[in-house]
Amino acid sequence: MRDRLTRFSHATGAQVPYVMAMAVILLVVLIAAALALGDEMGNLISPFWIVIAAGIAHVDFRTIIGYGLAFAAPWFEFGVSILTLFPA
Repeated sequence: MRDRLTRFSHATGAQVPYVMAMAVILLVVLIAAALALGDEMGNLISPFWIVIAAGIAHVDFRTIIGYGLAFAAPWFEFGVSILTLFPA
């Protein structure tokens, strides 16, 4: 019985670095995905081209920011749900 436990503990001990490395890689991937989602939200809410177009058309930016928020809200919900349900 003791021999079986010893073999099991050595096999598990050999797998610990691999499991820890995979956990760290998953954490890095999740952090990168969260940063990408946050960066993309800024581009969806107020993209650079719409600021320029509003300036050229002499339209107050405050009148069109609501459309950007309405457009970005479903994409934010979609991105967060995908990141939560399917992390990597």
